[in-house]
Amino acid sequence: MYRVYATLTFVFVIDDAESELAVLDLIQVLVEVLDKCFENLNYIIDEIVVDGMVTETNINEIVSVLKSMNDYALEK
Repeated sequence: MYRVYATLTFVFVIDDAESELAVLDLIQVLVEVLDKCFENLNYIIDEIVVDGMVTETNINEIVSVLKSMNDYALEK
């Protein structure tokens, strides 16, 4: 089962014992929590994946770019 939000696709493997509606609700809650905890979740993913290809896996580099973007946004 999957659900697409913006540029993110969340995939869950479930069996017949699971309620599809409950899993869709779980995905919705997960997306909302991620959005609140990581306001720039799409920016994080954009730093790692470009056009469907993984372009950066160095955590320090990713965090450095995101901090720079955040600092720039705070200056404005």
